[in-house]
Amino acid sequence: VTPSTDKKTINPAAKPGGNKASILFADDEQAIRELVQTYLEKYGYQLTTCKNGEEAWKNFAAEPAKWDLVVTDQNMPRMTGTELIQKIRKIRPDIPIILATGYSENISAQEFVKLNISAMLQKPTPMNKMVEYIRKTLKKPKG
Repeated sequence: VTPSTDKKTINPAAKPGGNKASILFADDEQAIRELVQTYLEKYGYQLTTCKNGEEAWKNFAAEPAKWDLVVTDQNMPRMTGTELIQKIRKIRPDIPIILATGYSENISAQEFVKLNISAMLQKPTPMNKMVEYIRKTLKKPKG
């Protein structure tokens, strides 16, 4: 069995109840990526993890319509979370984005609004809280 290479466009609105949603997750800490992937896949989410903002951007840019949600850490090598969000917004201004950071004081209220961030999580975030935020964010009407 090999992974499908079919690149058809996915309509995010067609996915039932948030489960099976495609989530792009970026964090430079391997232990966090592994924990989040294991935990969220138990809830039926399809997760792609990336070790930095640059890798996340390459994944996003390759298939922008594939993603239902982006969850990104702020402080990563190669590209910060806010730099990643700025690039994503140029292609998909509508996509929900959750920013996770241990340094929330570095994100001003104006920047939060300007980048249209759906939610901000303070790290460390308990997994049940992350799932709650993901569910709420995916249920919010777009626009």
